[in-house]
This record gives sequence, structure tokens and C-alpha cells, in this order.
Amino acid sequence: MKIGFLFGGQGCQYKGMGLDIFEKYSSYFDEFKSLFDLNTMFYSDSIDETINSQPAILIFELIVAKILIDKKIIPQALGGLSLGEYAALGLADVIKTNDLVELVKKRGIYMQEALENSNSGMYALIGVNEDLLKEAVNYGSSSGVVSVANYNSFKQIVITGENKALETTLSYLKEKGFSKAIKLNVTGAFHSSMLEEASLRLQKDLKAINFSKSICDLYFNYYGSHQNLDEEGYIENLTMQIKSPVKFRELVLDMYNNGIDTFVEISPKKVLEPLIKNIVPNANIYSIYNLETLNKVSEVLKNA
Repeated sequence: MKIGFLFGGQGCQYKGMGLDIFEKYSSYFDEFKSLFDLNTMFYSDSIDETINSQPAILIFELIVAKILIDKKIIPQALGGLSLGEYAALGLADVIKTNDLVELVKKRGIYMQEALENSNSGMYALIGVNEDLLKEAVNYGSSSGVVSVANYNSFKQIVITGENKALETTLSYLKEKGFSKAIKLNVTGAFHSSMLEEASLRLQKDLKAINFSKSICDLYFNYYGSHQNLDEEGYIENLTMQIKSPVKFRELVLDMYNNGIDTFVEISPKKVLEPLIKNIVPNANIYSIYNLETLNKVSEVLKNA
């Protein structure tokens, strides 16, 4: 059995996330108390704001992963969807925890400020034909910014952009007989050209980070594959990732083709499991999103 950990991205946050895990494993939260107000994660409606949701999700995912490792459940590969990639970098010891949390907090600020009053958003399209989607995005671009944000699976692709352009794109798709679009719980057009300024601000912070050699194989959204990156490579990857399409589908396929047969989703909500099942239906797939699933999955994997 070869295990890959995959971490969820923004949109899976909710008030109260991690509270049941905190009640049993409170010591794992200690190192984060000076870095982020945990009450925001547990009790505040402001958890949906990008500046809060991003560090909260990161902390949740790092803690769950560290608990699993202490239970002798060791991953041979790490990756994540968008923001989830930062948890992978932290667990692989590429970026120190303090630097990582501060970096993600800044990333959230830059994204929120770049998209403030932008009238933008994202939609997940279920079962859309990719050739038709290219036509629709090209048509929608006449009304403003619109592009593909995520290749999440063979069934799900996410589009991102200004609301007017998104509406034009969706209208084109509807005229062609496609109508299954789900508006995502995000605050703007993530992974779009509208984050160009945010990417440049983030790049300056990345240049001040000390990157270490990874202790585990890492798979990246921007490339959609495993890469052995040096410091310049990490800076380029994270600078581009924030404004470029997420190739999660390709990332998971590359993991599987490199021998990973067991995938463990770590996320505040179960969002990746159905995507992974669509991409690699023959793999073993588990999701951890609360204390109950943490206990259940860790027992299954320890006895596998």
C-alpha cells in the first residue's frame, strides 16, 4: 500500500470546523495559537472571509496530517487542491510552520483586496463537454474576464471570472443544452487573471522565504504532476498557481501512475473524494473531515 495525502482548498470552511478534534487533541493546536485566533475557526461567522478561511483551513489540515503521522500512517506523496498545496508544502518541511501560516494569511489578504468589489465568482460545471466549454468561454470573453479555473475531474470543471462574463458563458452553454452549474462558496474569481496584482505581491513575500528540500514527493497544481523543485522553482510555482488553472485531475492521475494506490483526503468537508473516485475509480479512497472520520480512517489504515 502506497499512501498519498490530498488536502482540500478554499470553500470547505465552516464555523466550528476542527472543534471536535481540538477537544481530543488540543496539544496539536498549541503551536498555532500565537499565529491565528482559533476562536475564529470555532465560533465566528467571519470564517468565510478569505483572510480567515485560508489560514484556518491550512491549520486544520496540518493538524490532522500530523496526528495521522503520529499514528504511523505515513504518506509517500503529498498534494492539494489550490490552497491545499500549502498544507502539502508544510508537511513536507519545505516551509517552516510559522512562515507558512504568515504566508497564507498574506495570500488571503492579497486575494481579498484584489477581488474586493470586483463582482466576480466561480461556477462548477458538472459533465460539460470540454470542446463546448472552450467555445462558451471564448464567447463569454466578449463580456469580460472568464476562464477555466480548475480541471477537478473528468466530470467537473470550474470556471472563474467577472459575473457578467460568467453569465454570458453560462447562457451560451444553456443554449447548447448544458445547464448543470453550481455557484461556489468563494469571494471572487480565484485562479484568474484578476489576481495578477495579488500574484506579484505574493512573489515578493516568497522571495523572503527559506525553502528546504522536501522530505516527501510533492505534486503541484500548476504543473499537474510531480516535480523536484529548487527555491526558484517553488517561487515560480506559487506565484503562477494563484492566477492559473488548477490541474487537479492531472495531479491525481500522475500520483496513481507513480504507484499511489491509497488516497487520503484531509479537508474540513468531504469535497475531494468524489473527484478522486471519478479520476482513479480503482484506487482506495478515504476522507477525513472531523474526529469521527479521523478515528475511523486511522484504524482502517493501521490495520491494512
